[in-house]
Amino acid sequence: MGGSCGALVRLLIGCVFTCCCVIHVNGCVEEERRALLDIKHSLDLVGYNSTALEDWVIGGGDCCNWTGVTCGNSSYQHKVTVIDLLDVREGFISEEWYPNGSHFGQFTELEELYLSSNGIAGWVDPQGFKNMQNLEKLGLAENHIKRVDPWISNITSLQMIDLSSNMFKGFLSGFWCMQNLEELYLDSNDIKRVDPSISNITSLKVIDLTYTKIKEVPSGFWGMQNLQYLSLAGNYIKRVHPSISNITSLQYLDLSSNMIKEFSSEYRCCFKRIDTSLSTLTQTDRRTYVVPMKQILIGSVSTLV
Repeated sequence: MGGSCGALVRLLIGCVFTCCCVIHVNGCVEEERRALLDIKHSLDLVGYNSTALEDWVIGGGDCCNWTGVTCGNSSYQHKVTVIDLLDVREGFISEEWYPNGSHFGQFTELEELYLSSNGIAGWVDPQGFKNMQNLEKLGLAENHIKRVDPWISNITSLQMIDLSSNMFKGFLSGFWCMQNLEELYLDSNDIKRVDPSISNITSLKVIDLTYTKIKEVPSGFWGMQNLQYLSLAGNYIKRVHPSISNITSLQYLDLSSNMIKEFSSEYRCCFKRIDTSLSTLTQTDRRTYVVPMKQILIGSVSTLV
């Protein structure tokens, strides 16, 4: 009898434990829920009379179902893997926002973070971001960022960074130790010059330097054997170095709206298709990169040899 009671007790304890686990799996992690609420508070959406993130509230249910939040399905818990806060301030970007690294550092399983168009000008407690060591995609376009903060370059898991349309000026560096980086978007910044050591990022497949006021192509580009997509449109480039022919992996090259006077036919042998039309570059979703076609866009070139 005693043995039967003991077995029954163990069975009940097991059921309770299983139920607790199921309840936990079906909801987001409490620390992450609190961090999301802290992030919303820092955005000061109430001050802007914004209706964004209305479901991000205490008692708002499973935060995995909140707007802009995606959770993974690990064996024992649901942790946040994607946070998409694109333009949540709904155009009120004149007032600058300083995201707090201690809030975002709670998301240790985060893979994608999109904070574009929110008036970001800097960071509070940037060391907190270093906990996001699973982060693969980081969208920071259309903000007020002036430099590449060390916390960004220290996240070596990053595969895509979008820093287009910010406030960078002059010589740009800070990415060169990121050996997993595949896509780098820096278009529409006042960069003027790129660190030649960019060639050390051998994993790069996509580089967008459209409208960055550069006058020459960094020599390091020509040794990047995985590069597939390179946009240098809208700059002050006058000449393309013959070493471009070394990039046999290149599938898309945009040199339109530059100051190039001629483009030698010796480059043509290295590409299966060359399109010298004035076609504009089709915007691609930077969360999922797709090479549109094998082509070179040169634009208004007076001589095609």
